[in-house]
Amino acid sequence: TRVVALRASLPERFYRCPAGDPARLARDLAEALRRAWTRFCEGAPPRPQPAPPSLPRDDERDFLSLADGTEVAVPRALENATAYVLREQGDWFEEELPFVRRLLRPGERVIDGGAGDGVDALVAARLVGEAGRAWAFEPGPRTATFLRAGAARNGLGNLAVVEAALSNRSGEATLHTTGGSELATLTSNPSAAGAVSDRVRVLSLDAIAAEADLRAIDFFKIDTDGEEVRIVDGGARFFAEESPLVMTGLRHGGVVSEGLFEAFRALGYAPYRLVPGPSVLAPIADPAALDPFQRNAFFCKPDRAASLEARGLLALSAGTVGAPPRGLWRQALGRLASTATLLPHWRGAGRAPGFDAHEGALDRFLAATDCALPAAVRVAWLEQALALSTEAVAARPTLSRRMNAARIASALGMRARAVAVLDALLDLFGRGAALDLDEPFVPPCPRFDGVPTGGNPGAWCLAAVVEQHERLRALSSFYTGRSAESALDALARVGFLGEEMARRRATIRARFGGGLLTLAQRPM
Repeated sequence: TRVVALRASLPERFYRCPAGDPARLARDLAEALRRAWTRFCEGAPPRPQPAPPSLPRDDERDFLSLADGTEVAVPRALENATAYVLREQGDWFEEELPFVRRLLRPGERVIDGGAGDGVDALVAARLVGEAGRAWAFEPGPRTATFLRAGAARNGLGNLAVVEAALSNRSGEATLHTTGGSELATLTSNPSAAGAVSDRVRVLSLDAIAAEADLRAIDFFKIDTDGEEVRIVDGGARFFAEESPLVMTGLRHGGVVSEGLFEAFRALGYAPYRLVPGPSVLAPIADPAALDPFQRNAFFCKPDRAASLEARGLLALSAGTVGAPPRGLWRQALGRLASTATLLPHWRGAGRAPGFDAHEGALDRFLAATDCALPAAVRVAWLEQALALSTEAVAARPTLSRRMNAARIASALGMRARAVAVLDALLDLFGRGAALDLDEPFVPPCPRFDGVPTGGNPGAWCLAAVVEQHERLRALSSFYTGRSAESALDALARVGFLGEEMARRRATIRARFGGGLLTLAQRPM
């Protein structure tokens, strides 16, 4: 029986191994010959090259699906950040990924510098298709094998995996890895406590660009945990000649990388950030005022900005923006499963102090959800909504007004501000504050737009606050441990535990409590 099973699995095993991927085999051979020729020209003695690592064994890895069906090869251990997050959320945790899915089109060319297990690289390669090309730079030998396994699983012959790090020089360095590819750093230090260390190849972008045919690049993602500025320095000619949209990691050790904005500005690239509500880019006026949760920034030249604006993906200046129709909220909230039953409670709204600002904020927030409007108008209305919401809360700090404030701040990408409002709401609920039903509001958690109150608006509001607080206070429970378990248990008791939070609770228990993932949460 084992022989029969082994024979049946041989074709798939062959196509996953290096010999079954002629394009990859040719690239690896060409790279090995190129390195040997370079050493010969430099007068260096021949150096035996280690055999390339094989793909991870079936008992070492799982394939986990993202929201768009892309399958990512990850280690089985939940101590690996990528494996944990994908099991917990069914997708990657960065808000920029849905934007990238809107951005990329067939035939485009993309680079992922610091690809890790390949979440972004695999998604990008699928989106640009056979007519496009994608390059993934990943220096970690073991991580690169998982990335290649993901490429083979998704049939991505257009994705070239380059086992090297990008920096401002060519040579070698030490890669320290703790907790998976997302927690890898490149240093000259040969060892670090508690880390797996590998000597890896380092390349400058300008040195490799012509050789690797890195031209006409549409999108360039850089996520290298501290190497971003050096990569820009080592690619000055590339960035001057090319005009991609660049998405780069913003912080190293929680601090904005010094010199990042200056390095891009010197090359003619202006900074932008994602506004997650409408999923569009908006200019960064003051890098020092960025939200503490902001992990990535975007940079591009004016020509790329103009093309993205024409596609509705970037907001430049809206000029003078008028107000949407007053009382728009009555129709908009009447269409939601969550708030339709609350409309009778709001018929007499309008007499409390600050209601005009409260209504104006709600109207603008709801109007900004119209995808047919120009991106600049939608962002401008969200900014106006935040200002009016702040004014309304100052006049009358009710639960309903604070829930609006949390939702608006989150839509604008002001995550820390939203968490602060949610903290205050949890404190009020904890002290038994009554829910005000005399004024309209939207639930602070978008999922609850489609969740009926079930005849218990108080419990429904509390559940919406708890879930959104759990979503926003940390990127993943990988970093917070079991601290969310009691809150998730409470959601289950009141009957408002959604699929995502159920996955989160199961993953927490699987890692920290020895529990098992249910069949619905196990990888395919």
